[in-house]
Amino acid sequence: MKRETIFESNPYLRDPESYADQMAASVSSSTAVEIGRVKSSLKKAIVAKARKSTSSRAKHFSR
Repeated sequence: MKRETIFESNPYLRDPESYADQMAASVSSSTAVEIGRVKSSLKKAIVAKARKSTSSRAKHFSR
C-alpha cells in the first residue's frame, strides 16, 4: 500500500500563500514530538527553506 506524502495528505500545504508557514508548523510539530522543544534557530531555518521552495510547490499544485 502506497503511503501518502505530507504534501498529498495535508491540504493546507497546497495553498501557495500559506505554504511556508504551514510547512514550518508541520515540521516543527513533528520534530518536537521526536526530540522535544524546537529551538528558534531551527524554526527560522525551516521557515526560510519553506519560503525558498514555495515557488516550486506552487507550480506543482497548479497543474
